[in-house]
Amino acid sequence: MTYDELISHYGNEPKAGVAIGVPRQTVHRWKGRVIPLDQQVLYEVASSGVLRADLPDSLREARAAA
Repeated sequence: MTYDELISHYGNEPKAGVAIGVPRQTVHRWKGRVIPLDQQVLYEVASSGVLRADLPDSLREARAAA
């Protein structure tokens, strides 16, 4: 997921931060950078799958088969 997708979904940095319990400044640092994968996974869970972490399909398939 990208910073733009994240902000589009939540509306602004403070709301995006609240969604997973990080400060607005942390979200702001991701602008123009890659959001850490562990944070992406938290956002995927918090958004009920609307936002998708950048995980390989093979990993998603392996998890679905388990």
